[in-house]
Amino acid sequence: MTLRAITFDFWSTLVDGNITPERTAQRLARLHRAIAGAGHTFTPEDLRRAFERALDRITESARESYEDVGPPGRWAVLARELGIADGLIPYEVVEHAYEDITLDPLPDAMPHVHAAVAAMKDAGYHLGVVCNTGMAGGRVLREVLKRHGLLDFFAVTTFSNEFGMAKPHPSIFVHTLDALGGIRPAEALHVGDLEELDVEGARRAGLHSALYAPGADGQVQTEADFVVRDWRDFAAQVATRFS
Repeated sequence: MTLRAITFDFWSTLVDGNITPERTAQRLARLHRAIAGAGHTFTPEDLRRAFERALDRITESARESYEDVGPPGRWAVLARELGIADGLIPYEVVEHAYEDITLDPLPDAMPHVHAAVAAMKDAGYHLGVVCNTGMAGGRVLREVLKRHGLLDFFAVTTFSNEFGMAKPHPSIFVHTLDALGGIRPAEALHVGDLEELDVEGARRAGLHSALYAPGADGQVQTEADFVVRDWRDFAAQVATRFS
């Protein structure tokens, strides 16, 4: 069957997803200032511990249900861990500290990804993004793509905090293909860096899959149709397998 669409993961596929200790410390410092500014006092260590507990709770819940509560839901869990009553500090009070730090500094695009995506667009494929969000939701991540000159290549950008379900649940892939014009899963390829979320998720939904593994040497253990080690090779790999 002819390949008509390609969807891409966001973090560590299109954009560098490495979260440094410095970035986490900056986020916590901004959160601490925002919470203190709203009249609630906690030590930085109290906040750090509550942040870690909240992250563990959210991760465990998502693993069972595949539901994504989004940044506001993440803040609600953290507020409860801090003993702050529901709704006492609206998400808008901490939004810039929680999400917008993703833009400052801007995370790097993955090497050579712009040329690879542009080549797929020029080849006539329908392109989309399928992303599990974390601290930052679709509003901020679209801005990241825009600042890297990537956003306009994608006809559809599906972010789990907006859709409500996360990879590897098949519905987020099917939703994206429907939005791309009702493309059948067998006519689509998904590319991402995680075996469980991207490769297995795509296969469960009926898509072809490619594992993006830029640092891999030798044989890679994967159920993907092929492995992408360098974006400069991607166009040729697609042409070889789907010509």
